Amino acid sequence: RCGLNPTPITQPSLPAADPLTPPKSRQSTRAARDVSEMAEAEVICDPTKLVQEWEPGFIVLSFAISVLGAFAGLTTITYAFVVLRQPHLRKWFVVYVIASGIQVGGVAVWAMHFVGMQALILHTCDGVQVPLVFNFALTFISLVAACAIGSIDMYLVLPVVNKQSRVLPTKSGNREAELQYWTLPFKVNGAQVKLGKFSPARYALAVALLMAGACIMHYMGMMAMYGPYYIEFNGGFVFASAVIAFVASAAGLFIVIQIAYVGQTWFSIVMRVVASIIISIAVNAMHYTGMVGATYVFTGDKTLNLNEYIGANIPIPALIVCVVAVAFSVGQMLLVHAHLTALASQTST
Repeated sequence: RCGLNPTPITQPSLPAADPLTPPKSRQSTRAARDVSEMAEAEVICDPTKLVQEWEPGFIVLSFAISVLGAFAGLTTITYAFVVLRQPHLRKWFVVYVIASGIQVGGVAVWAMHFVGMQALILHTCDGVQVPLVFNFALTFISLVAACAIGSIDMYLVLPVVNKQSRVLPTKSGNREAELQYWTLPFKVNGAQVKLGKFSPARYALAVALLMAGACIMHYMGMMAMYGPYYIEFNGGFVFASAVIAFVASAAGLFIVIQIAYVGQTWFSIVMRVVASIIISIAVNAMHYTGMVGATYVFTGDKTLNLNEYIGANIPIPALIVCVVAVAFSVGQMLLVHAHLTALASQTST
């Protein structure tokens, strides 16, 4: 209006955005996310709780030892039933029962638990491994208790044969107590199904004793573990392990009874192998259910350790137990078989 040409006002130009450089809003979002993840990691990494890991090799080894012990125990109890039915051999019955109980309780259950304990690896959340140490006294007591309970159970579940039992002559000229069966109201492939008779009261007592013994032995073994930590147990897992122990005891002892009736046949060997696998699955299920339900709270105070111990969780103790268990199981089966064969030859002559 005054004859002046006003200069247009221009905005300062901004540098072109680099497509590889995220905007500040994205950078701040990503930074916030990193902080959040670090906070969550700090929460997950609780310095008071020990992290549990499992060594697959020891898990497989514990299962194999349990199968071997169960098979040796079933084989020996079959021989025990043979001598029980023959009056002139009955004096060896208690020896065979104790031998089978040691296999079932000491190898199939206890050795499996001890080797299975070695499968557990404890370390802090930052990766520092904490060795497992076992109190010698508690560990040994649990072994003796397992063998004793196994022997008592083997004695209780076998059918009662006494002087009142009917004794029949055999083809070899010997005399054996007559086998008694329950006939079930159905058939399989046209054949009537039968079950070997046993005392329900003695069977129920044996089941209760074996279930209680398995639980006590298992948790006594966990109590024998000590170090810079203490153990907290989840009640649900403890109850679940007890239920598994009950089912395993009932099924396992029933299998023991029926296999004893089958006797010394090739079919009996197949049945013993299958039964040993079933029993071992149940024993391992009970053991690892109880182990998973335990939380190890790290104290860092090594002065709480006891004075007597077996050693840290290195392979040596478990491997020693495995070697002894294998040698004992195989040796016992060979010895019992040779002894029974010698008794049969003496009788025939």
